[in-house]
Amino acid sequence: LTENLYKQAYVQEQTDLPLLVREDNARFLRREDVKRGGEDNVFYLWDRAKNKAVPAPGSEGLGRSTKLALAGLDPALEGRFEVVLADGRTIWVTTVFELLRRRILADYSPAQVAAITGVGAEAIVSLAREFAAARSVSIFGSWGIMKHHHSDLFQRGMLLLLALTGNVGKRGAGLKIGAWYMMSGLEE
Repeated sequence: LTENLYKQAYVQEQTDLPLLVREDNARFLRREDVKRGGEDNVFYLWDRAKNKAVPAPGSEGLGRSTKLALAGLDPALEGRFEVVLADGRTIWVTTVFELLRRRILADYSPAQVAAITGVGAEAIVSLAREFAAARSVSIFGSWGIMKHHHSDLFQRGMLLLLALTGNVGKRGAGLKIGAWYMMSGLEE
């Protein structure tokens, strides 16, 4: 993130990272917040082209369409923005990406991660650069990654890395979980 090695267009269109989060209550900004009688299942993003909050394509409340194409929208990934609520109050919102970025930069620098994992900071940075530069990346893990306390967080971390680098939904990329069983006495 410090070197901007993420795939911006992919992140804007294919993730929830551009969605707006209210700073007053840490909830997603929804149509019910900005319009009386609005739905609770229409989320918002900040369109840099229009300089305002607009409904996020793909929100359930917009209908059955599964189209996520941005069609002229330019979702902000970073920043703080003012939004007027249906009751006339003005609040600040930010993006999921901005919140994620702040947290990662504050608590998970390469040096901090090295101290937690025992893997050198230089190796972490080198792997991150290599991962971001690769045409296609697949993470393959055994069932063992699901048998540890907080293993869901391991998997979420891997999925986040894949999403930031555009490695979800394309050939040769993604997270694959499988197992190998050693069998003795079998001949090739």
